Amino acid sequence: MAGEPRPLSVAVVGTLADSHVVDALRAFEARFPETPVDLRTATSREVSVLVRTGEAAVGLRYFPDVHPALESVTLGAERLAIVAPASHEITERHLPDLGPLKDERWLGFPPERHQPDSFGHLLRRLLASAGVADPSITLIDSLTAQKRLLEAGLGVALMPVGAIREELRIGSLRTIDVHGLAAELPVVAVRRRDGHQSPLAAAFLTELKAHTSELR
Repeated sequence: MAGEPRPLSVAVVGTLADSHVVDALRAFEARFPETPVDLRTATSREVSVLVRTGEAAVGLRYFPDVHPALESVTLGAERLAIVAPASHEITERHLPDLGPLKDERWLGFPPERHQPDSFGHLLRRLLASAGVADPSITLIDSLTAQKRLLEAGLGVALMPVGAIREELRIGSLRTIDVHGLAAELPVVAVRRRDGHQSPLAAAFLTELKAHTSELR
């Protein structure tokens, strides 16, 4: 119907649709109560595709996208942790190195093609730097599926701490700290370089920056 405000389309990696994004959405809607927000969840690769094709005005994903049509705006980083089922035979919460986990089946994401950095690349680099040669990695392109497999005792994984809060709370999963091992996932907003940046999209990006300060 003529005169109705156009929605602001936002694409977000599912694990980032947490309190940071919720707070940014609330602040945006308080400023622009007449503008509906169309929020879609997707993988990092899919978020970039939605923004490139104009189906989303702003995207929130892990790692900068090197595609020439996109601009990546760094928002911060999420801490990663090694995650195991609560029933895992290793009961220590702290390990001096990854030696006790070297023969484990690791659950990870497929590396993104044409991207020098991705969650899948990060896991392989981290294991290699820790001296784990030829690790067994099962590729699963779903964080929810990875968590369910972990709960069933079918491996260990490297995951954003913010994505497993509920599982840690109920005790189905636990983290294992490894001395000297520190890993983070860069969190970025993406938008088209050559596209018209609407004032609404710019305003939402401003709210994202303001409400992701804990990631910096």
